[in-house]
Amino acid sequence: MTAESKDTSKNYKKGKIHDISLELLNRDVDQPRKHFDQDEHESLKKSIADKGLLYPVLFRVDENDNLILVSGERRLKACMDFGQRVDLSPVDESEALYNFQAKYNPSQSS
Repeated sequence: MTAESKDTSKNYKKGKIHDISLELLNRDVDQPRKHFDQDEHESLKKSIADKGLLYPVLFRVDENDNLILVSGERRLKACMDFGQRVDLSPVDESEALYNFQAKYNPSQSS
């Protein structure tokens, strides 16, 4: 990672939604899924193109300030195939935020 991205990674708070570049995420070498079915990948890409990204990917910051993907590697790969960030529609984004808040109950002080 660059010095600039290391500085910004220290600002990530657990339970918060962050808008980051997909290229900053590193695959977890301990990820149990090693094989990705190409037909399922194409289906997921079509779904994201049609409906937007419905669930965010999750990451953690390791001891070297690298961003390590925790959940959503298939979604990440599908979005990266588009060559650009795929935005949620305003309705999808508000529903995702509502569901995130209901599930994790983040506080403003976290």
